Amino acid sequence: MKSISTIRIEIKNIWKVGLMLLVIATILSCNKDDDPEMEDAHLAESSQELLIGKWFYNVTSNGDASACEAQSYYNFTDTQKLEYQLVIDDFDLVVGGYELIGDCYVSPVTSIIYSLNTANEIQFLNEYEDTITLKIVSINETTLVFTKGTLDDTTTYILMKEL
Repeated sequence: MKSISTIRIEIKNIWKVGLMLLVIATILSCNKDDDPEMEDAHLAESSQELLIGKWFYNVTSNGDASACEAQSYYNFTDTQKLEYQLVIDDFDLVVGGYELIGDCYVSPVTSIIYSLNTANEIQFLNEYEDTITLKIVSINETTLVFTKGTLDDTTTYILMKEL
């Protein structure tokens, strides 16, 4: 029969081994994969996968999209080609190239190359050679939220994916 002091020593040894295993597991769990640049690259990669598809306007920071605006879309492809068409109902906002169809002014479908950087920003040149930057706020399988504009004048857009 073991004495009480022998049992205490065995219990202490079990605790020491358990504590050492916990310390080792903690050290091993902190590795180079926690590098913020790697996380940003992974975030951009997963955003790229989620981004592919046709997205329609739903809400802007100005309110719900009108019936015309809800027909506007961005179609992102896996070859980093972006096709988009803007549809508006306000004649005051119409610029050259829009066609009146029913009650809506419809832009021609524009096809351009886009890029997605590690800061989760979509960048492309519009037809006037202006660099457009869309900052992704959040993205999942059905909803894309991005901001567009400058610090002084930023608009938030919520788009829904065509299923």
